[in-house]
Amino acid sequence: MVVFAVHPVPPQGTADFSTPESAIVVIPARYQSSRLPGKLLADIAGRPMIEHVYRRAQAAESVDSVLVATDDTRIQNAVTKFGGQAVLTVGNHPSGTDRLAEATRDLTFDLVVNLQADEPLVNPSAIDLALKALTDNPKISMSTVRCPIEKQAEL
Repeated sequence: MVVFAVHPVPPQGTADFSTPESAIVVIPARYQSSRLPGKLLADIAGRPMIEHVYRRAQAAESVDSVLVATDDTRIQNAVTKFGGQAVLTVGNHPSGTDRLAEATRDLTFDLVVNLQADEPLVNPSAIDLALKALTDNPKISMSTVRCPIEKQAEL
């Protein structure tokens, strides 16, 4: 039995997001996890983990589209089964960023979010905050979300 214990962290701000720029969230999803193969298909409250991540990404106000980039038909099938969009990539990418690059090479979006596939409790407003940093300052080419660890128990 595998038990997932994920504690959500509230974002450290709010994103009042309105921009003409288009944004896509790409979720690189590799089946062969080194510690838990197939974990993205693990059942959490009756749905596979990848569905929880996908739906959280869809809930971000600043996102126009969500896409799963996977090297495995089992993940692709799970995504299409719940109505999501998935694309198959080659299996030998050294990183999720490489998988994302392949999946988006023929797409046209102003901003691309690389969302980890094993974050089923990602707060949609965290995605909005990361994108807001980019739209507020066009000189910034990359953004990441962070928050301080304030309690020893959080470590």
